[in-house]
Amino acid sequence: MDTRQEKTDQRRFLETLMRYQEGALSPDDVDALQRELADSAEKRRLYIDVQLNSQLMHEVFGQSAEEAKLRLRAFPSLKPRYLALAASFLLVIGAAVWMTALFLQDESDGIRPVATITQTVDVKWAQPPTIIARPDVFPGSLDLQSGIVAFTLLQGVEIAVEGPAEFELLVDGNVRLLHGQLTANVPEDAIGFHVATATARVIDLGTSFGVASDADGQTTVCVFKGEVVFRSDSSSLLMKEGEAASMGAEGSAAIISEPYDVEPFEDSWRVSSGVHSTEGSIKFAPPGPPWDLAAYKDDSHLIVFPEKRNVVLEKSIPVTITEPGTYKRLESAKEEYYPQGKKLTSYLLQYRLANPPPAGEAVTLEGTVTFTAPIVAIIARHYALQESDPIFGEEGSNYYGTKYEDMRFRGLERINAVDDVRLERTYKSVDGVYVVGDYVRLEEDRHTLFVSLATDSYADQIRVLVEGDSME
Repeated sequence: MDTRQEKTDQRRFLETLMRYQEGALSPDDVDALQRELADSAEKRRLYIDVQLNSQLMHEVFGQSAEEAKLRLRAFPSLKPRYLALAASFLLVIGAAVWMTALFLQDESDGIRPVATITQTVDVKWAQPPTIIARPDVFPGSLDLQSGIVAFTLLQGVEIAVEGPAEFELLVDGNVRLLHGQLTANVPEDAIGFHVATATARVIDLGTSFGVASDADGQTTVCVFKGEVVFRSDSSSLLMKEGEAASMGAEGSAAIISEPYDVEPFEDSWRVSSGVHSTEGSIKFAPPGPPWDLAAYKDDSHLIVFPEKRNVVLEKSIPVTITEPGTYKRLESAKEEYYPQGKKLTSYLLQYRLANPPPAGEAVTLEGTVTFTAPIVAIIARHYALQESDPIFGEEGSNYYGTKYEDMRFRGLERINAVDDVRLERTYKSVDGVYVVGDYVRLEEDRHTLFVSLATDSYADQIRVLVEGDSME
């Protein structure tokens, strides 16, 4: 491309960026812009500078020429060739684009990261990634041969990609999935986030969802919570939680409703929800709409349910455990209060039998769950669970039945810290029958929790609070 063609292309690209900032591009134009950005490092640098300096440009335009000159002296890396190019653009596309050109950086300047890696599980890359300077990840393509990798993107979007998968992290914080599958948790501030495949686009409307696509572009979408728009070249479908749909590889084929099958997404959903792993009799709840926990029963597993994320406490709340150690059933325990103003993410662990044992007997299950973020508090008393339900509980979820006893016995019995030498099981007489006591152990790393729960006809529940995301 000769110099004249380069200038024409740069001018067209700058005009496109200004229209994008004004919201004047059609969806097809946005897709074309993203393809340009994926193919050109220089255009990615320009795009990032336009986005990050838009507010500063506004300030400069609102000041006198002399004040503007003083501000421009703060950018010594500006090259004369860019200034000359900007001057030629001024008469054609206006002062706004001229100022955009002023903020083009030297080619030696690095582009900014668009994500951070939050966790990896058995990850193997097809090739050593060149865009990762852990924990930072820069725009570009990644080829994941196996395992699961979780990212926090711009505006707090959390995704987990499960290999084999090839995908692109775009400069605007969105994702292009060439093949493979991912799950996403999208906060309200990031509504509009989208995942593009070869033939379709999934646009978030405030939700959690899963996307799977093969190399030919055949795409399947499951909505776990909220709503998304599933778009192809010829059709569009508004999808709500608990719904699934697919589209053929041609791209022009109609979008077809499918049975709601979340099993393919269960592992990546667990990781994107902030749980690294579970062992023993603990398993993570499958993705889906709000649960009726009073009806959710399992004879073989303690279930971990994700609750609200990044909640800022407006008042202090009663908690049962705040320090590492082993805690088991005793006759007394000291209650603590966790202070207001902290940002927390919550999970509920439940053990509820589908087939209770005979009266006077209990069944014990135990296992380990490891969270990505450190555990800061555990709520294990029924009244503290009741008080924290409106704060952390998902809307529409039923945490206990209609009987008083269901509420009264949902927490653990009185527990307190014990020395390791006293860890042997102790037994407590209940109507002449001896049953194993509940106990939990919070490891020193604060990420891993061991739980041993004994129950009969009632449910045992505890609420685990971990640190909220600092990036959101």
